[in-house]
Amino acid sequence: MAHTVQSVLADVPDALEKLELRLEGHLGLQLMMAGISRETGVGYPSVFTRDTVQTLLLGLKHQQEPYLSLRQLRDCCRFLAMKQGTKVDPRTCEEPGKPPHESPIPAQRDGAETTEYAAVDSAPYMILAFYEYWRRTGDHAFIGQCASNLAAAGKYLQTHSDDGLLRDDPRDYGCNLPRLKAHYFRDGGYWEFPYHRQPYPAYYFNANAVMVAAYRALASLQQLRILSSKGVPDADRLEDLAANTVSRMQERFWMEDKGCFASCVYGVPPYRLETVYLDPIWSCNYLRAGDLTPKQWREMLGRPLERVYTPAGYADREPVEGYDEDDRFRPGDQVHVRDVRIWPIELVELADMVTRPELADIIGHLAPDVVRNCLRLGDVLLQEPHPFRECIQYGPHWDRAWCQYQLWTVLYHIVMVSMRRLHAPVLA
Repeated sequence: MAHTVQSVLADVPDALEKLELRLEGHLGLQLMMAGISRETGVGYPSVFTRDTVQTLLLGLKHQQEPYLSLRQLRDCCRFLAMKQGTKVDPRTCEEPGKPPHESPIPAQRDGAETTEYAAVDSAPYMILAFYEYWRRTGDHAFIGQCASNLAAAGKYLQTHSDDGLLRDDPRDYGCNLPRLKAHYFRDGGYWEFPYHRQPYPAYYFNANAVMVAAYRALASLQQLRILSSKGVPDADRLEDLAANTVSRMQERFWMEDKGCFASCVYGVPPYRLETVYLDPIWSCNYLRAGDLTPKQWREMLGRPLERVYTPAGYADREPVEGYDEDDRFRPGDQVHVRDVRIWPIELVELADMVTRPELADIIGHLAPDVVRNCLRLGDVLLQEPHPFRECIQYGPHWDRAWCQYQLWTVLYHIVMVSMRRLHAPVLA
């Protein structure tokens, strides 16, 4: 288990250099691509908001060597501000204040492609990127220059919340509505998904958890007294919005009998994704210790990760009824679940969660087991001849979903080496 992470860590600088995306025509911004083709060595020049922000925030926090820089975080913020939506476009899901989900760089790609805005979580991730840059640098002037962008993103969150819960519209696919539906069906069996029959809105636990963190980040930024003039609510109101969302999440998502939160709920009950998966567990990393009871923290993190999420069986995956060549589903399809997928970012968020000082008294004794399970699952993902290795390491095809593994795997190596050093006595 140890040799895998340690041996690949030496490749991190080279991987980051290959992933570097310099935009000389965009004010010289330095960004990161999602992945690289192992066969051609050609990169996939698109900037994914979720991937880039998570990589920078967690990488900067845990890196032992200066792999990532604050300049990259600042450039990420500037790029998202430049690409932030200004109009309503049903084709790309662009809306005022909504940052992009995927931003292709046409000059470095075969033909121009359209910027896609189909992910509601881009807005809270953008706010968190600005906040973290300000927290680390104290650069008030930069925040002042982008105050209108932050205000627009905050307004987007409020206008897309239903009684406190951030709504994932049916036309949005960036939060995995069409791509990963099969993983959520009850008991791994057949179930006709109601979303395909009628356009019910969906509320994802992950997107709402990130929104809670974004509201609180805006509340902290309000101390600069430069956001109020842009229409951002005062700090107390923002904290109230965050608390209300937490209350609604507890009410709608918590499954007492399973000791975990549901992945998603729908606008028309009783539709709720009741199978226990990893995404609502690691998403709690965006919440405060007091948002959950000690019992909830312990129940979620105390379950063995192998029983929650495992890549076992993926190598024998057969064609799944309901998939088309675009990995999406057609109206009325019924899908049989034969596998589940795991993303390196999920393991990174879990490992980061157990290092939080405010959770030490609640889950401190569980930390070594969580890290051990994250390393064990990562070891499975990175071992040949498991098919995930090709996808995670280099993204051998131009498929968008698989290419994202490259950036997140680099982050996995950075963070898990830190975890091994931190927990070395108990992991030995």
